Amino acid sequence: SPLPAINSLVFRIAYPSSTITISGYSFIPVFQTCVATICTKNTSSCYIESQTSITAVLNENQDTGNCTIKMYFSNPEGTSVPISSALVDIKTSPTITSALPTSAYAGSTVTVFGANFIFGSQSCSATVCSVAATACSVASSGSVVIVLSSSAAAGSCVVAVRFSNPSSALATSASGLLNVVAAPSITSVDPAAAYAGSVVTLTGSNFISGN
Repeated sequence: SPLPAINSLVFRIAYPSSTITISGYSFIPVFQTCVATICTKNTSSCYIESQTSITAVLNENQDTGNCTIKMYFSNPEGTSVPISSALVDIKTSPTITSALPTSAYAGSTVTVFGANFIFGSQSCSATVCSVAATACSVASSGSVVIVLSSSAAAGSCVVAVRFSNPSSALATSASGLLNVVAAPSITSVDPAAAYAGSVVTLTGSNFISGN
């Protein structure tokens, strides 16, 4: 049979520790093991899924930039695939720096800011105080929009966003990035009777000043 070869990647963008899928031919599942080198770093794991597909987990200390791939196989021992033209672009891991607004109610929409998101091809999921957000979308390379769950717990929260395409990338904020406030309530109105155009003061709790 012909020597193994690489011809494509499912996703050409990845983060350190991401899982990538390498396509090619003449791989030997079950009987053959593999090692993948991306730029200068060996992947953390390499597994032959089929005769045409390999999955590999990138090293957490993976070099960033445009990288070529070289594969080494056992059985037969020492078989290697020369440096591939299938480049993979390794991005710096995503980070979260701030949120707007900084205080919000359960069910609210919040924009989370950071860096190294991949707009256009990436999807996401988020948790706020460990409660899953109802929705998450990558709005730009530096912002993610999330909708808090209606059951989000009140308190000073950590926001965590997990990205796909590439997979296995998790960005976690510092503690207290977002303050989830209990639902507002109104207890009194002063004056209790007023004309149209009058100023009325509402008294209650859990209002968010400035939002």
